[in-house]
Amino acid sequence: HWVVAASPCDGPDRGHQDLVLAFLSLARARPKLKLLIAGEGCEARKLRVQADQAAMLNRVVVHPVSLEQLPAVFARAVAVIGPSRSGNAPDAIPEALAVGAPVVATAIGSHPTWIREGRTGWLVPPRAPAALAARLAQIVDDPQTARKVGEQARLAALEVAAPRAVAQELARCYAAIARVPALQHTGIYFPAPRLQRA
Repeated sequence: HWVVAASPCDGPDRGHQDLVLAFLSLARARPKLKLLIAGEGCEARKLRVQADQAAMLNRVVVHPVSLEQLPAVFARAVAVIGPSRSGNAPDAIPEALAVGAPVVATAIGSHPTWIREGRTGWLVPPRAPAALAARLAQIVDDPQTARKVGEQARLAALEVAAPRAVAQELARCYAAIARVPALQHTGIYFPAPRLQRA
């Protein structure tokens, strides 16, 4: 039973430490549960030390996974986690949803646009290991609901990526742009304001 997070370990804003804390709070009562952080970077060593200090190094794996391997890894996961602390870090949540993996992500950045709470995944606050652990426990303990939500996520992702949906969204964007009045081009420099003499 693998819980997976797929993003580089390039800084604390990725939220991996929060995920490890959440995992550790669940792991003792669920001996078959393991965590794969599918990434590498400057934070990887810290995450391994964190797991080692909790005597869980054999159940917390920090290791890079190729992009080609990710869909298969996601498809076999009990849950895929997007623990980011900031909204500007890209991750693989859309790909996980597209393969039907049960997904828990922080409610920041683009995650709320992809996830409909309880229907296509679950959202938790950033920097909240206890909330993440509680949601993860529900998913692990109720695999039938997790699979159902994962399947709904897969169908929703297919619908969003369908050629007709993409064309409609593109047409909507062009229509919105067409409604914006054009600004008069003034060149590279803006003219200085004219001062009135008293």
